[in-house]
Amino acid sequence: MFEKTQCDGIVSLSEDGNYISTYPHEDVIHPEFSHHGKVYDKNGNVVIEGFGSVSADGKRFALLLDTTTIIYSLPDKIVIKEYPIQGTDVVLSSDGRFIVVVGTKTDTASTNNIIVIDSQEDRIWETYASYTNTSPHIFLTKDGKYLLVISYQENKLFYYNLY
Repeated sequence: MFEKTQCDGIVSLSEDGNYISTYPHEDVIHPEFSHHGKVYDKNGNVVIEGFGSVSADGKRFALLLDTTTIIYSLPDKIVIKEYPIQGTDVVLSSDGRFIVVVGTKTDTASTNNIIVIDSQEDRIWETYASYTNTSPHIFLTKDGKYLLVISYQENKLFYYNLY
């Protein structure tokens, strides 16, 4: 267990409590901090710096960079795969197989869509986003099949069947 003196926002938490991913409170106030964040272990040690999400099983972490989304294995922090996707939010299915990024592909023409990665089949597809907010909050079901998008700017919930 650990205690922090600065309160960050919580992005995700592994089911066993071994990892927690956070974003700085300044992210809400200053958009230039939007790709900042940290992953902590249960002792409060910083494991990875950068904004992203931990899978519920605690075995994978998706890191959002300016033009790339990187998938790491945990605890060894080995890069599994890099994708040319620029995102504003990311979630993983509980086993880390499915990764959902709100953003755009950087290697092809793309609009602000929902990008789904099946890491087991090494397949990527886009789902048209019917919301207009460019940085909604997203939640994924345990199996990665259904996505809930909350657009506070539009005061709406959107529900997607991804596969």
